[in-house]
Amino acid sequence: MTSAADGHPLQAPPAAKPRPDSTWPVLVALLLGALATVLAVWSLHVYPRATVVGLGLLVVFALVLVLGRGLLHLPMDRALRGLALLVVLAALLGPALALPQARQVFAFRVLVALLIIGGLTWALIRRPRLHIAPLHLIIWLAAWLGWLLLALVWAPDKTAGFRYLALLALMVVVLAATAYWGTTRERLRTLVIALGLILALNLLVAAVEGTLGLHLQSSAYGARRIARFATGFFYNPNDLATFLAMCLPFLLVGLFLAQRASLKVLALLGLALSAFALLHTGSRVALLTVGFEALLVMAVLFARGWVRHRGAVVAVGIALLAGLAFLSLNSSESPLLSQFRLANVTQEVESASGSSGFRATLLELGWRVALDYDLAGAGPGNAEDLIRAQPDRPGDLANLHNWWMEILVDGGLPGLVFYLIFFVGLLVALWRIGRDSEDALLRYLGTAAAIAVAGYVIGCWGPSSVFDFPPMWVLFGLGLAVVLRAQRVEEELPQRRARPSLRSGAAA
Repeated sequence: MTSAADGHPLQAPPAAKPRPDSTWPVLVALLLGALATVLAVWSLHVYPRATVVGLGLLVVFALVLVLGRGLLHLPMDRALRGLALLVVLAALLGPALALPQARQVFAFRVLVALLIIGGLTWALIRRPRLHIAPLHLIIWLAAWLGWLLLALVWAPDKTAGFRYLALLALMVVVLAATAYWGTTRERLRTLVIALGLILALNLLVAAVEGTLGLHLQSSAYGARRIARFATGFFYNPNDLATFLAMCLPFLLVGLFLAQRASLKVLALLGLALSAFALLHTGSRVALLTVGFEALLVMAVLFARGWVRHRGAVVAVGIALLAGLAFLSLNSSESPLLSQFRLANVTQEVESASGSSGFRATLLELGWRVALDYDLAGAGPGNAEDLIRAQPDRPGDLANLHNWWMEILVDGGLPGLVFYLIFFVGLLVALWRIGRDSEDALLRYLGTAAAIAVAGYVIGCWGPSSVFDFPPMWVLFGLGLAVVLRAQRVEEELPQRRARPSLRSGAAA
């Protein structure tokens, strides 16, 4: 017989200890959560920018605290890659993706901060061996930025200089995030598809603006109902026109090189919507840029013999040039068409009035300021203040409205030389890739990007300033991605050629 101490099977189990009441912790947590929510909402209304930054840092700190060493096992490479693509796309959408209470806190800036924090965390944990390419182009871009930093030493307004360099740093992040996607063919193809979607969104918004007169809050026209102008996701019509002029070579070259009928239809639809959007921007600079790019596309297609039906190329080219000639020479009384007359340019320059006259005067003032600093550069971001100090400036304008002159005034002759070496080097590299590459994707992107970069010589005159114009940096980044991918292909060729010999040796 077993005793009670031995635990008889028929013996009743000891009474369970009463569980502590778990209601109070839940109530306290709900109360603290409600209080934190109220404080966060109040702070977003009163101090929106500081609150967003603080909440972002708090979330990052909480993730690091909770995950700890588990961060080492997370797929950070894939997450950073996706974040880099989101940075590129958000840069093109700009302030349209912003908080209503804080128009300066838009998705692009938040994503850039996350990418920088995530990239530094990944680099500290993994300690990778970084390979910067294509170095022969990046080094000249770095030299230009380095000279701007040096010019800050003698710049009259240091605060404006630091602000200018901070915005340039954001754009360099966009360029690097775009160029990264040239590491593999699949990534490069994904980048092109994503950029095509951004173009489609801009065209759809521009179509709504041109027909219904409705605009996004980020547009210069805001809530005003003006059907005459289109801005897309950009601030003003000139920015949209410059972006569309950059995209035109990709649509035109794709129209003739695409093998699938569905891609040709998409290219035709994109060209038609682009023409409608350009018509509602009123940009004469974009008009000249598009005409120049169309001539280049036809010359390349004929010279390289890439099309069988040359009559189709001639027909499309004649239609484009005829439309551009009609717009530039029209005598219509329509306010939509009259703004494209190139004859007005001469009158405006002679009378020093209108857009063209003001731009010509600003060029003269910019050259005067550049000479005042012995062509060494007035320092980053100082051109506007120095132009504003000129007694004969046109109206209340202070920006030079010319990217080439802005480079000369801010960075002097050394800065202009460094930038030109990068610009021309990128153009030549893309031209050679488009001509010689055996990869159909690289031939297409190399040719279209080279024509877009060449057209940008004229196109950059459109906006008032492009130093923080995301499409320019995305175009440069796409060009670097194409060059990077071409270099990777050349590096992989010896390995591919060696594989058959290894197999044959093993078989023997």
